[in-house]
Amino acid sequence: MRSPNGSNWKAILLSILAASIFWLFQSLNKNYSTNLTYPIAFDFPKENYVIIDELPDEVQINISGIGWNIFRKTFSLGLNPVRIHLESPATTPKIMGSTLLANINDQLPRLQVNYVISDTLYLNIEPKAARTFGVYADSLSIDLKSNFKITSTIMVSPDSVTITGPQSIIKQLPINLPIRVGQQKIDEPFDESINFEIRGYQQSLLKVDPPNINVRFDVEEFVTVSYNMKLAQLDSIDRGIYALDSTVRVVYTLPRSAQAVVDKEAIQVVALPETLNRTDSTVQLFIQHYPEVISSIQLDSTSTLLKVIYE
Repeated sequence: MRSPNGSNWKAILLSILAASIFWLFQSLNKNYSTNLTYPIAFDFPKENYVIIDELPDEVQINISGIGWNIFRKTFSLGLNPVRIHLESPATTPKIMGSTLLANINDQLPRLQVNYVISDTLYLNIEPKAARTFGVYADSLSIDLKSNFKITSTIMVSPDSVTITGPQSIIKQLPINLPIRVGQQKIDEPFDESINFEIRGYQQSLLKVDPPNINVRFDVEEFVTVSYNMKLAQLDSIDRGIYALDSTVRVVYTLPRSAQAVVDKEAIQVVALPETLNRTDSTVQLFIQHYPEVISSIQLDSTSTLLKVIYE
């Protein structure tokens, strides 16, 4: 038996194709029931509200109709969404799917919508609010290099921002908001524009105007100096009380730039005769005066008491 030639194969394939098309046309002329995903859209004045959670954009429905009509709707790329009008968006937390049946039916005139499969559509929409807040630099967020200190007022410009967002969040925000400096190990004067972030809240729902704040301050390295000095009273502290040693050690901190010019002689340490302890023959010492350029000063731990003799 001879194998069919090429012409016979083509005839067979054309016959199969014709039969398939005929069957398809016959099938599509029958009534069917199936599920369909249909787009939806919400109508409300969006400029007055904030959408907290993404709104649903489709529902599942069950439809019946002639196969051709179902086929066209199933594979159509231009379905007009069902428009859902919200009278009061902020007080409408959910919509029952069954309430959409009539609207969807109007959109599908050649099909019968049997029911909406999607049971409930959840909405989370809030009224939009705006408020002006003060801005200050969060000094605790400023990370300085070791031994450096801020030597000026921390300036922010502008010193206020207007924040727009969901009413509930706007009401929660404190009247003054901190701006954080993220740069690490700062060792030179700082003057930068920083993107304003509101931590602890849903930043993506908030609009800040202006979005950037300029923060400016000076810094300087500080050094610690240990200095041996004479008491303000040399020999006689008080009538009948005499110092055995008039030298004490003070430890102070000041800007490095002032180290060479500070007047050490302006530091005054005095003994307080009224603190005389007759048990160990000591009086307490007190720093009476020091130059303003010194940021901190104290007596060395070995120099807080002064040995004396008394009559």
